[in-house]
Amino acid sequence: MNYYFKKDKGFTLVELILYVVIAGVVLLVISIFFMNLVTSRIKNETVSEVEFQGTQVLQMITQNIRNAEEVSSPIKGETSSSLAIIKEGENITFGLDDGVIYIQEASGDPVNLTNKRVLASSLLFENVGKENAPESIRISFTLSRVNHTGRSEYSFVKSFLGSSSLRTTIAEEEEEEEVIDNCHDYCISIGYSEGVCRQNSNRCDSNDEIHETDGDGFCPGTGGQNVCCCN
Repeated sequence: MNYYFKKDKGFTLVELILYVVIAGVVLLVISIFFMNLVTSRIKNETVSEVEFQGTQVLQMITQNIRNAEEVSSPIKGETSSSLAIIKEGENITFGLDDGVIYIQEASGDPVNLTNKRVLASSLLFENVGKENAPESIRISFTLSRVNHTGRSEYSFVKSFLGSSSLRTTIAEEEEEEEVIDNCHDYCISIGYSEGVCRQNSNRCDSNDEIHETDGDGFCPGTGGQNVCCCN
């Protein structure tokens, strides 16, 4: 009787190389996926860092302008790299120093509004308020993420724009319009020598006075009085 021994088959060299190549491709794909995931996360954090700090700075400046009593600098029609306002009787300054936006109250030390992870530049304040109108400040600046590595995921630049007007000035003007019995001043402002508030326009005619319709709003809350002007 003849006996045949079955030989166990192993991996051939070609099969071994093929398996190694397949395993390498799979590992490469997995590595690229995780690298893209990490890169995307870093990029999102970079963008969030810049946008968060820029938004916080813009809100801080606009709120202080809105609650200020006066803008010292820049004056109307001018532009400056710093802003000086008076709030609750104290001088407050916003400016840029060595890539950092700061606020300085009265004679105290400057307080940084941005940190060293971002670089601030092109800080400008433009006073666009019109004559006989509330002070209005247009704000602009640029923030960029500090990138010491040179990697693109750490690079991000954004410009921020905003504007704000003095709230107290508006309130004072509205209050002035509501002052009772200032018809005299109104008549003088439009070229007459005298002025008075009367119950109706007929009373103006009976006293050789001229009824000025545009001035009726200067006598509110007094039973519908009218403005009578005379020379």
